[in-house]
Amino acid sequence: MSEVKYHSKFYYKDSSFRMKLRDTLYNVHLGLLAHCSEVFKTMLTMPTPGDMQVEGSSDDTPMILPESVEKEKLDVLLVYMFEGACLSKAIGDALDEITGNIAHLMGPNAFYILTQTHTHIKNHLTGLAFYPPDPIVSLQCWQPGKCSEGWVLYWWQSVTKHLLHPDSGMSGAEILEALEKVKIPGMCCSCQTENVDWVKESGGMMKTQNFTQEAVDSIVTAYGSLAGNRKGESGEGGGERSQEMM
Repeated sequence: MSEVKYHSKFYYKDSSFRMKLRDTLYNVHLGLLAHCSEVFKTMLTMPTPGDMQVEGSSDDTPMILPESVEKEKLDVLLVYMFEGACLSKAIGDALDEITGNIAHLMGPNAFYILTQTHTHIKNHLTGLAFYPPDPIVSLQCWQPGKCSEGWVLYWWQSVTKHLLHPDSGMSGAEILEALEKVKIPGMCCSCQTENVDWVKESGGMMKTQNFTQEAVDSIVTAYGSLAGNRKGESGEGGGERSQEMM
C-alpha cells in the first residue's frame, strides 16, 4: 500500500489523462498534450485491445512515469503546455489542424473558448483588411492627393493580403515591422511616417495577441477552478488530496 496524492494544480476534474510520478497523481487534458507533443499525439492513434483498460484513463490505471523524471521539471513543462506558449500556439493554430479526437479530449470549455477566439480574431482581421485607416496628410507634404492614393493602394495590395492570406499571412507585429522598413510607392517620407506611426499607436495590429492572451487566461482560470473543486471535494483546506492505492 502506498499513499498517493492528487497534484494541487495539475489534477483537473474534467480532464481525461492520468499520470503518476512516484506518489503524485496528475490528471490533465490529453487533447492539449497531443497538440503540443507528437509523443502524446501518437498515443491517441494507438489501438487498444478490447479487454484492456486504456492506460491513463482512470486513477486506478495511470501512466507510470519513470523514476528519473524530476517533479519540478515536469511541473514546468506542464505550465508551458497549459499556461504558456504551447497553449497560445494551440489557440493561434487553424481549427482544421485540430483533429476531432484532440478537440474532444480538450473538453467542451477549452474548445468553446478556442473557437470563440478564432471567430473574434477572424472578424478583427477582416475589419482591418477591408477598412484601411483614413490617410493622414503631413503638413510637410507637397503632394497630398498622391500620398493618400499611395497609402490606400499599398494597404489593399500588401497589408490586406498579409492579414487574410492563409499561406503568406503575417502577424500584426510582422506587418508593423514591414511597414517601418518598406518605402511605399507614391508616398512622401513625412506622410508615410505619420500614417505608420498612427497604425502603431492605435494598437489594432496587436489586438489578435490580446485576444489570444485573454483566451489563455480564460482557459487557465477554468482549469484552475476545476482543480480547486477537486481539492474542495477532498474535504481538506489545502495541500494535496491523498488516497490509498495498491
